[in-house]
Amino acid sequence: WFLNLLGIIAFYLIIMIFAGPVTYLILEEIRTGRRVSVSGSLKKGLRYGLRLALAPLGVISFLLAGVILLVLLICLGMIPGIGPALWSLLLIPEFILALFLVVGTVTLIAQTLLLPSIIINEELPAGKAFGVLFRLMRRRFLTFWGYTFTALFLNIIYFALFTIIILAAMTVLFSVSSVLLGKMPGDVLLSMPVFFQKIPSELTAAISFHSGIPPAGWVYPLSGTLAGFSLLFIYVAWLSYPILYGFNSGVIIYLALRNKDQD
Repeated sequence: WFLNLLGIIAFYLIIMIFAGPVTYLILEEIRTGRRVSVSGSLKKGLRYGLRLALAPLGVISFLLAGVILLVLLICLGMIPGIGPALWSLLLIPEFILALFLVVGTVTLIAQTLLLPSIIINEELPAGKAFGVLFRLMRRRFLTFWGYTFTALFLNIIYFALFTIIILAAMTVLFSVSSVLLGKMPGDVLLSMPVFFQKIPSELTAAISFHSGIPPAGWVYPLSGTLAGFSLLFIYVAWLSYPILYGFNSGVIIYLALRNKDQD
């Protein structure tokens, strides 16, 4: 679980680094009315990668420290004899820690949406960008959280609809393939390298896997590798939708709050 946690944090920081090109592309299109090339946005947006990766580390450190302290306090309840009394005595501090974790998580989500726009648009380091973010949060409190929760709610709705479309397309593809080709599509997927077999099974739910092993030879191992890369591409495209939508929302929220703040 510890390595999985580190993997999630590393994946999140990589997403923050690549928020630079996405946010730069959107800001330039809004400011100039023309779309920057992908190569241009990558070149200029990745310049902010280190700042964007450093920006959430403070909140992440706070959350990790809070989780460790909460776990330690709760584990006092495991002491034989007096454990229940200690757990009950520390119930209020444990609740306060849990509350801090919830507030910290919501703050992390909010800063993920807005910090890329603040850092890139105002050319600020991570520390000063945090100051601007909290000033916007404080001065436009209800507006800020209204925009943020609306964006998150719409993101969930659109991602759910997008997921239904992706799964429907995969169902059609694999259903027709199974009808026309019999057990061959299942044998190809069974031949995928272990790395690709970690792709969620929902994407291949329409395939009926037969007992036994694929026929010997070079065709099925090669086919499994090609199919694995294709499924990985579809999986990444599926996961990219809410991330890209979130950064789009963050730019719009930032510009709206900026205009209100200047007014």
